[in-house]
Amino acid sequence: MPRLQNWRSLLPGIIALAVVIVGAVAVLSFARVGALHGSTIRVYSSMAEARGVMKGSPVWLEGQPIGQVVRVDFLPPSPDSNARVLVVMDLLKRNVKYVKRDAVAQITSGGTLIGAPVVYLNSTATNAPAIAEGDTLHSVPQGDPEGVASRIALASRDFPAIIA
Repeated sequence: MPRLQNWRSLLPGIIALAVVIVGAVAVLSFARVGALHGSTIRVYSSMAEARGVMKGSPVWLEGQPIGQVVRVDFLPPSPDSNARVLVVMDLLKRNVKYVKRDAVAQITSGGTLIGAPVVYLNSTATNAPAIAEGDTLHSVPQGDPEGVASRIALASRDFPAIIA
């Protein structure tokens, strides 16, 4: 004869599930997933364009993450076509000594050709002072991987005629 089941037999499983859910919420809220851990300074970079960059995009110095983008704002219209967008970044203070005031910011794909865009800072070999809170970095134009890919596709149409 089968044993009768009641709702009380589910109580240990429900308690275990609740403990797991509370633990996951606690880890995600206290670990600050996606946030910078440490004190930061805020720096800016004016750019011609910032395709693919958004809040939380990483900021790299020579391939190492040192900060993240806080926001991307439009600048007022001006004759300078290289200053249309303002990228606001928070950088970790412990890495600021490696970023000089004459460093250049560029938006590139991170790691691979189709990687997520990152703001890449280059360090310079000059004796320039390190950046400080509120400094604005110069930038170079963003690469256009989609345009390169479309030009390669157009050029590949001519390969059979060239080979023949």
